[in-house]
Amino acid sequence: DPAKGPVGQLTFSHDCYVKIWQLGKPVISADYILIDESQDLAPVMLDVLKQQKALLILVGDEAQQIYEWRGAVNAMSEEVWPDAKRLYLSQSFRFGPAIADVANQILEKVGTPLRLKGLASIPSRVEPCADPTAVLCRTNAAAVGTLLRSAAEGKRPHLVGGGSDVISFVEGAKALQQGRGCGHPELACFQSWTEVQEYAKLDEGEDLKLLVKLIDSFGC
Repeated sequence: DPAKGPVGQLTFSHDCYVKIWQLGKPVISADYILIDESQDLAPVMLDVLKQQKALLILVGDEAQQIYEWRGAVNAMSEEVWPDAKRLYLSQSFRFGPAIADVANQILEKVGTPLRLKGLASIPSRVEPCADPTAVLCRTNAAAVGTLLRSAAEGKRPHLVGGGSDVISFVEGAKALQQGRGCGHPELACFQSWTEVQEYAKLDEGEDLKLLVKLIDSFGC
């Protein structure tokens, strides 16, 4: 009732407009529709695709699905398209045959039919490197250990992504060493650094072992 004045304003997010569009049974006038990153497709978009008459081409990598936690679905699965024709993109333009050969050994072990082809024009080789310019690590602790050892050798290393998690752990360790309490989630249950050192020697303390060793070796 305008006579009573405004009572509020209704606003729509981008997601709301997409949902309204989907409920309207849209028809995409095209001969074919190409969808990239199909391993992480919103259900509303998948429904829109299923309504279409055009040829659908879905591209993606099921091993790189990362948004399932927020409701995305793997639109490439056989459950979604049981009768779809499936083709592998095997030609790489990022590395040569030598790297493809190593990758194919791994692919064979994990039991996938995919095999890669390296680009012959890219010179590649797989061999030990005495002085690498980049080092890949599986854990933050291993990355920091590599960083500290490189610095001790007179190099100027850089930690990609920063080391905030490790810094927080070290600050907690320093507090325990000084006899103060510590609120770090992995250290809060300990009363002293000695307790942490003893815990790291046990099987259940394996996750802390490398960080404890680094702190004992290099200091906080």
